[in-house]
Amino acid sequence: VGDITVYGCQLEDTLYEDTGTDLTINGDFEINDDWDAFGSPVTQGQSTEQVRSGTYSWKVNGSTTSKGIQSTQYETAINLTAGYKYRVSAWIYAVDGNTVQSGISNTDQSITANRTVTQGQWTNITYDATALSSAWHTYISFLIPHENTETFYVDDVTITELPTKLSSYSQTPAIADDDSSTTETTL
Repeated sequence: VGDITVYGCQLEDTLYEDTGTDLTINGDFEINDDWDAFGSPVTQGQSTEQVRSGTYSWKVNGSTTSKGIQSTQYETAINLTAGYKYRVSAWIYAVDGNTVQSGISNTDQSITANRTVTQGQWTNITYDATALSSAWHTYISFLIPHENTETFYVDDVTITELPTKLSSYSQTPAIADDDSSTTETTL
């Protein structure tokens, strides 16, 4: 392999902080309400069998792809603003398998996007989603994937809006062989 010369290279780090306001209704599952079946899972509902915090989680059991649960999309729908970014955090306990599907409708994160989890323990899944529209019937879902997961629990779901302004941004330039460089810039 020969030498590689790189010109104009830099490392960028962009951070957003969430606003702290949770947009999820009953994301802790302490109320037996505000979550609906998606498709026709074998069973779905409030459970005390595996709980990360509080008294309840939500159990999903099914044997068919893309069946599971979704947040209610009418009276207590998640209200997003087109173009804004949102951070999703949820805890999943997979009884079997290592994947669940999760996303938010009307965003760039498909409701059938695969999320990796660890079988037999609570795993945090976190992802950012950008709203494509300000639709009033937006919902988050947790579904059985194409792979081998058939039973899982969900707990402590949060959706928080990320600010439109950056909390920090920095650039670290590369130094060239001829000792020319630029200085680090923080905005």
